[in-house]
Amino acid sequence: MTSDRRGLKAMLVAADLAVMAAAWIPVLLLTIGDGDRRPAESLFVALSAAGLALAIMRYEGLYLSRLCAVRSIEVRLITRSSIYTALGLVLADRVVFAPLDTHLRLQEIAIGAVAMLVLLVAERSVYRAVLRSTRQSGAHARDVVVLGAGSHAARLVSVIGDHPDYGMKVVGVLGELDDARSNGLDHLWLGTIDHTERITVESGVTGVVLSASASEFPGITALVKRLQARGLHVQVSNGLAGFDVQRIRQLHIAREPMIYLEQSKPRRIDHLTKRLIDVSISLTVLTVLSPVLLLIAAAIKSDGGPVFFKQERVGRHGKHFKVFKFRTMVVDAEARLAELMKDNERSGPLFKMDVDPRVTKVGRILRLSSLDEVPQLFNVLSGKMSIVGPRPALPKEVLEFDDDLRRRELVKPGITGLWQVEARDSPSFDAYRRLDLFYVDNWTVPGDLDIMLDTFEHLLGRVVRAVKGEPTQVSHAPMSTVTDPIADVTPIGGVLDEQPTSLAMVQRTA
Repeated sequence: MTSDRRGLKAMLVAADLAVMAAAWIPVLLLTIGDGDRRPAESLFVALSAAGLALAIMRYEGLYLSRLCAVRSIEVRLITRSSIYTALGLVLADRVVFAPLDTHLRLQEIAIGAVAMLVLLVAERSVYRAVLRSTRQSGAHARDVVVLGAGSHAARLVSVIGDHPDYGMKVVGVLGELDDARSNGLDHLWLGTIDHTERITVESGVTGVVLSASASEFPGITALVKRLQARGLHVQVSNGLAGFDVQRIRQLHIAREPMIYLEQSKPRRIDHLTKRLIDVSISLTVLTVLSPVLLLIAAAIKSDGGPVFFKQERVGRHGKHFKVFKFRTMVVDAEARLAELMKDNERSGPLFKMDVDPRVTKVGRILRLSSLDEVPQLFNVLSGKMSIVGPRPALPKEVLEFDDDLRRRELVKPGITGLWQVEARDSPSFDAYRRLDLFYVDNWTVPGDLDIMLDTFEHLLGRVVRAVKGEPTQVSHAPMSTVTDPIADVTPIGGVLDEQPTSLAMVQRTA
């Protein structure tokens, strides 16, 4: 695993260097015609800028997956690194380049820094999509054990199982056997917590995840220190579910680690900004893709059926509306649904088949690229939907929702959302519940932008799997028989980390 992790890190460093060179070289070469610098000097400055940026990014922690696992943190660190690189070049222009008769213009530095920021975010998105795709197939996974066998440990096991793309695989739990049995974890039980050190050696795991109940084990602090001394990665869940990491502030009382939870209260300006983004993106995409949409409509119409598929869905405040999509199935798809229910691969009221015989040839292409979703932008323009939000549910599905899940109707349904990008291929209805309610309780405008980037990565991952001849939807084997798996834990100490993380109270962000 160590060599595998180093190989991935080397690949990321090489990709970052290539992208930074691609950002700085064209910008600095554009001015050589003014006679200020020779091409060789511009190339030297560009490579120096890339090297400086790489050093700053390493200092900022951009090669530690405990930071890069959270996109918003990664983007913030890239932004800060770009600013520091620009400031460093301003200083270098006075101290290093000036004595060499090489001068940098401020506009060159500004343009280069912005180009570096944009290209790095795009490159990291591609890298994340490829890594997520390979992790979903079981590669680059870190074997971990969960300390604790209670209900919270069971939820952790289920969440990790629902998200293989985070690069962790639970090989067992440690706790009381009776607790493991009562929570459906007896098939993963390896022993009690007081045998943790021996079991981690025998199982060969490289990390441990502490559930909330494990913190009550006598001597847990000393145990964690001994595990870290052996080089194991330690992750701690505080037992709270449904709180975005952006709402959490770390603090301490007499050196005891604590967290403070900020209130989640979207302001009127947040709602207005969300609407402005919805309208702007919808108009832009519909305008740019209009020729493609006409070709798609003609291809669908060629089989004799209607171009659009219209279906009643439940929107904000429980109001019903018609959702529009390009038709991807045969005309009598709804009539054939009953005969396929026995092959349903989802739990709960949702229906999904990896290989649905009702999908047409054109429909498969549209679904792979998600172009079938584009007509929903008309629903967005009408105000019935948003770009980001919970999946618009069918009326018959809503009838099976409990009161808590009905809270998803407090926000507009979306074309994409947390569930769509994080667990769309998972058969777990509990993941659907957990992620939709997480969005309702924590949505922000920056969070919406983050989900849009995640959607781009998700589409890239699908394309990567299709090119490799792998299924575009990933099967998830159930990790336990637990219901309502709601737990928050950040995947710390992933494939890029050189050193194990220190003990900290952490949350998993959406």
